Amino acid sequence: MGAVVDLASRKSDPHLAKKARCCVCRHEWVAVAPLGTDWLECPDCHLMKGRYLHPKVPCDGFEMLSCACGCDVFRVTEKWAFCIHCGTERAL
Repeated sequence: MGAVVDLASRKSDPHLAKKARCCVCRHEWVAVAPLGTDWLECPDCHLMKGRYLHPKVPCDGFEMLSCACGCDVFRVTEKWAFCIHCGTERAL
């Protein structure tokens, strides 16, 4: 796990505190990290595979993709989206 930081000395750095889930072990926790952080260290398995749940509010009329395994992070090609957790393919 990361080092303890004195938050009083970092007040000018904007942070985000939201629920997060590990893409590997599925552990859920409330993560606090600087804005713009993409991957979070899981406090359970210690892998850098944590992601904020619902990182962005979807725009009206757009569907949020989510795999059957619960992961919402995909690698996207011109024709397919691949779940980074289980590898399931979804046609676009």
